[in-house]
Amino acid sequence: MADVGRAFQARLGDLERAALRRAERDTQRAFDGVAAGYARSNEGNRLLRHMRARAWEAVEAFVPRGSHILDLGCGPGCDEDHLARRGYRVTAIDWSPAMVDEARRRVLAAGLADRVDVLHAGIQEIDQLAPVQFDAAYSNFGPLNCL
Repeated sequence: MADVGRAFQARLGDLERAALRRAERDTQRAFDGVAAGYARSNEGNRLLRHMRARAWEAVEAFVPRGSHILDLGCGPGCDEDHLARRGYRVTAIDWSPAMVDEARRRVLAAGLADRVDVLHAGIQEIDQLAPVQFDAAYSNFGPLNCL
């Protein structure tokens, strides 16, 4: 009977992992589908601009300039320009390949590639960024909801 229980637990674990992989793919597809216009729609929204400014104020109040910040779920890179120009070194990650492409384009266009790295990685993969050390983590507009 114990063998049946272990087999059931193993199968349940397989099903949970498969469901997680499906959810991860669905999340990528959803954000890939809106990546091209995402920054414009956010920057054009007065409330979101206000919220983003408050988040930047919090970073500047608590994180010394020159610190290395990990941006979890950077999207199209709306925060990287501001943070890098304020003297922070930024490593930005996102699970959506299209969002990563948008963020990289923004960083290059702003001439900030020496201060900002944009990587395709999900929040669930941050342990793979080791041995890089970060002084602070930043997560704006809910990417933690997508875990």
